[in-house]
Amino acid sequence: MTVNIELLFTGNELLIGKTLNTNAQWLAKRIYSLGAQVTRMANVMDDLQEISDELLYMIKRQPDIIITSGGLGASFDDMTLEAVAKATNRPLILVQEILNEIKRVHKLFYERGDIKENKVSEYARKMAYQPKDSKMLENPEGGIPGVLLELEKNVNIICLPGVPAELKAMFDQIVADIISKMVGGDIATAGVKFLVDLIESEIAILIEKVMKAYPSVYIKSNPLSWQDAVRVEIHLTSRGEVNQVNENVNNAAEMLKNLILNYGGKIEENSIISANKKQ
Repeated sequence: MTVNIELLFTGNELLIGKTLNTNAQWLAKRIYSLGAQVTRMANVMDDLQEISDELLYMIKRQPDIIITSGGLGASFDDMTLEAVAKATNRPLILVQEILNEIKRVHKLFYERGDIKENKVSEYARKMAYQPKDSKMLENPEGGIPGVLLELEKNVNIICLPGVPAELKAMFDQIVADIISKMVGGDIATAGVKFLVDLIESEIAILIEKVMKAYPSVYIKSNPLSWQDAVRVEIHLTSRGEVNQVNENVNNAAEMLKNLILNYGGKIEENSIISANKKQ
């Protein structure tokens, strides 16, 4: 089956250019390697209504999974879980296990002299609240757990922290397994990269012919330069059973190569990525 995933990133720092959203690229590549497909990404500001509205918009499209990144901390502008509760029309419930851990960490900070009072503030306490009926996801790299909420019509919301190290650890140790079970079977990916000296509009005609002949192979062109010399990078990718993927990609690449050469173009680079099973 095709597993469709939408990604929601929260944070004003992303929208003003202060922080580069490396989580978006990492998640997209990782999800694709597992045999699923990211169908949409959205960045929204730290505003309860904005986050809630975007979640509602995503839920209506009924992707298999919605993954959020950011907004789980103790800051006043960390409001992802409140937005999830609002969008799904359910209350936030105190999770005693999380609160106990917050108290333990605060006590440790107090004994080390990192904080002046051994008291859990209102902002720290809010991290212990999660939407009703959700499941806590352990964070192996930090103190803030994630959330899994299964909605009707098989829509799953997974909330991950925005700190890259924590997000990656939680994805690899928890989320990847969830996606793999939904995808099922052995999915492989393969690719070929060309670097050619034709302009993109000329290449588009050739790519169209190849994609009609090999509809399971996706071909994307990316112009790199044109002022001193025209250089366009072309990627061919496909997914499916290992042997079939290799055959389709290699045949499509050979066809495109011949079309480019017959058109008078030159291929500066030709690197082949053999098919590998999902990781």
